[in-house]
Amino acid sequence: PGQVSHAATTFAALSALFVIGTDEALESIDRQSLYRFLLRMKQPDGSFSVTDDGEMDIRATYCALAAASHTNMLTPEITRGCKDFISSLQSFDGGIGGEPGNE
Repeated sequence: PGQVSHAATTFAALSALFVIGTDEALESIDRQSLYRFLLRMKQPDGSFSVTDDGEMDIRATYCALAAASHTNMLTPEITRGCKDFISSLQSFDGGIGGEPGNE
């Protein structure tokens, strides 16, 4: 309570519920609210931000995609542009940066 929603803590919480693995734990996830949150974090370039008006980088994109994958919500709306965003992070030497231009 009192904290803003964050892609990393969302991913961590979902992962913890999946580790618990009980029906009760898995059914506690409000999938509609989660989906709306993920779409709100989605950026036009295919990345995700960690919070409203937060950083947009591979870390947030991984957390959002993993959260969607955990909950069977990898829809075209969620994944649109992600491949191109991730490809834009790779530099001439093969390394991958957190944001375009960082490698």
